[in-house]
Amino acid sequence: MGNIFSFFRPDYCGALPPQKILLCGLDNAGKSALLLRLQRGEFVKTTPTDYYHMGLVKCRGDIRAFELCDVSGQERMRPAWKVFFKGMRGVIFVIDSTDDTRLIEAGPELWRVAKAEELHRVPILIIANKQDLASSMSASEIAHKLDLDGLADRAFYTQPTSLVTGDGLHQGMKWLLQEIQRGHA
Repeated sequence: MGNIFSFFRPDYCGALPPQKILLCGLDNAGKSALLLRLQRGEFVKTTPTDYYHMGLVKCRGDIRAFELCDVSGQERMRPAWKVFFKGMRGVIFVIDSTDDTRLIEAGPELWRVAKAEELHRVPILIIANKQDLASSMSASEIAHKLDLDGLADRAFYTQPTSLVTGDGLHQGMKWLLQEIQRGHA
């Protein structure tokens, strides 16, 4: 399947203002790799983000652009995520689906984002990354371990994904963009 996203320059004439999406999760989950895959259409090995990166992507055939704010997942930086909450129209929370210990650590961070007043109507896409590895947990295992049934009062979706192969990313992004267009944010 082709890449539905392409690199988008901010000087695009006639474009609507970009919709802002927060890209968060623990360090080494694949946040920066997700942003670069959307921009370049291929997997790019990355280094840890020190604070944040902004990146623009555009759906093919649409003048709407999306500005992804990739925030550092390092423990010392997580309290600073709230600085970016205002004005976000969606959240992508990336999880390393191969690491049970880090999944336990990711749970409270996901819930902190989900319960933030500034994000109360914003749809949340949970990317269960690294599905190309044999040790990966299924989306249902992740949902159970994170008690995602508690998010039933809002739009959320868990998408098994491999950022190395690109599998699952299209489906997850399609869901998020549809929810944003429905006006959940």
